[in-house]
Amino acid sequence: VAAASILNTIRLMGRALLPDGSRCSLILALVEHGSNRLIYGKDMKETRDKLLNLQPPTAVAFVRHFLALADLGERAKNLIIEVSGAQIENAITNYDFVGTKPSLVAAASILNTIRLMGRALLPDGSRCSLILALVEHGSNRLIYGKDMKETRDKLLNLQPPTAVAFVRHFLALADLGERAKNLIIEVSGAQIENAITNYDFVGTKPSLVAAASIL
Repeated sequence: VAAASILNTIRLMGRALLPDGSRCSLILALVEHGSNRLIYGKDMKETRDKLLNLQPPTAVAFVRHFLALADLGERAKNLIIEVSGAQIENAITNYDFVGTKPSLVAAASILNTIRLMGRALLPDGSRCSLILALVEHGSNRLIYGKDMKETRDKLLNLQPPTAVAFVRHFLALADLGERAKNLIIEVSGAQIENAITNYDFVGTKPSLVAAASIL
């Protein structure tokens, strides 16, 4: 995986950043310490292709990853996933979070959740275990830096996104022409408008209403 990632990086970097001499030196180092078979074999090609086609992990995936590293009961894990997930869902359609690393959003949402949860639900031992997992796998800088404080504050101060905002978000992720997008927004928007004043939709997640209206 390491060698594959290096070879992909060599391919992606321009010669202004990585001149031919440096490229050759790096490839020779891989060959000398890994063999021609490692560099040019079928396994390498498949690994390189898989690395390039990977989807980046979401903030929710990072939440689950950090929780798996901590000594927590299932009840506490599920509650943290729910509360952190609500913060992340609010952030998805907010432009203030464009460019913010999913791992940072995940850690910030977990730290906010720790602060919001009472000790009856999350005892001190579980809190310490979770914070240690974040420190060990995210670094002190991630947990206590300026970026973390700003991200935590933004998450707590966010207004929940509307169903229409989720419709626009989902459409932005799809390969559609402007005419199709505008038509979907119009038809989905009419359904959402009808749902706003209907008590049957009280408590229904905006993301669910948005997806249902699109379908």
